[in-house]
Amino acid sequence: MILVLSVINILLAVIGVYRSYIKKSMVILPWIIIFYFSITSAMVCLSTGWREYGVKSVNVYLWNWFACTMAFLVADFLFNKKERKKVDLQSLFSWNLAIPIEVIFWLTFIVTAVILRNQDYTTYVRGGGAYFWQNMFQFASFIVFYFVLKKQWIKVSVAFLIMIAIIVFTPVRSLLFFIVMPIFVYVIYQYMYSAKDFKFFFARFIPLSILGLFVAGVLSSIRFGLIRLPETELTDISLDVINYYNSGESLPLFYLNSWQHFFDGLMAPVYNGLRMFGIDISPDLAPSIPLVNASINGGQSDSLYVGELGHNPATLMHDFLLSFGSFAFVEAFVYYFFLLKLCNFIQKNKMSLMLFSTVFGWHIYMVMRGALDNACSGIGYSIWYVAIFYFLVEYVGLFGKNGETL
Repeated sequence: MILVLSVINILLAVIGVYRSYIKKSMVILPWIIIFYFSITSAMVCLSTGWREYGVKSVNVYLWNWFACTMAFLVADFLFNKKERKKVDLQSLFSWNLAIPIEVIFWLTFIVTAVILRNQDYTTYVRGGGAYFWQNMFQFASFIVFYFVLKKQWIKVSVAFLIMIAIIVFTPVRSLLFFIVMPIFVYVIYQYMYSAKDFKFFFARFIPLSILGLFVAGVLSSIRFGLIRLPETELTDISLDVINYYNSGESLPLFYLNSWQHFFDGLMAPVYNGLRMFGIDISPDLAPSIPLVNASINGGQSDSLYVGELGHNPATLMHDFLLSFGSFAFVEAFVYYFFLLKLCNFIQKNKMSLMLFSTVFGWHIYMVMRGALDNACSGIGYSIWYVAIFYFLVEYVGLFGKNGETL
């Protein structure tokens, strides 16, 4: 049964990727992530998962994954019906705003790297030290999309070298996404329209994926000291939690704390602004997942902590299970509708595709790996900066028509 469910879940993810390709929808990005997590989950469940956690826990995990993925597919068949036309990106070659944005990007990138070199990880995650510079870097990092579009590979290489230095000399890995995601979004978007068929698309995408996995694997080995596929620990965390509940606890029902984190993370800049006028809104920061794996959060692999202040993500499907129990598929169905609308907005025009490539990529990845709180809180200010900038460029015309002239 474990083998059958594992194979079915992988095939369902392939169907999701295929439908996204046919509809030319950027919802293909979360489907690719689901496809990858389906593979890593199968590897863990078929190797040591059932021995360490028991068949019951593994089956609960795989059946929940199956139910949530099916809910995603049903929502996709119902709502993802229109094929999207290709956005003309070539006009961005004359985008004069690229110069000031690039100046902001390099300045804030370098300052962030210098500050992070001299502070600990706890200060970083709590918004200290490089917080302002980091937010500005996150905002301006969409310019990497422009670098790739104009084939400015030297600039892309320099950006990667700076990022590698940050990763090697500090414990911060997440900033890598602000270099990788604009490239990934651009490549995926272009591949969808340049590939002559789905097989050709997959054939061209696989080498890129292997390269990405190799880089991620190196980073993972630096962080955890283990050579393995990136994010395989997410399955271990999920199985740990499910095994805990199978030992006597009951799964919660309609536990919306993680979605509160999601909303509060997005609204944090607004809350902070209101405090300047004496209006104090202090959201409850209780843990969004009731149980976390101590081997990741605390370094003690022989115990589990309940009620930790930290949140360790373990795939969105896992969060659905902890939030809605047996009704996880309902939450999955509803969320996919939101996810599809978000992806449709991103590829609305050339400016939305470029400007949101970074925050969109970060958001999608963090959501799919279950970090619903970090999906917004980690880039709360960046999302608002990009959204305001997009509004000024696209609708107000403050910088000229469609931002193409100063």
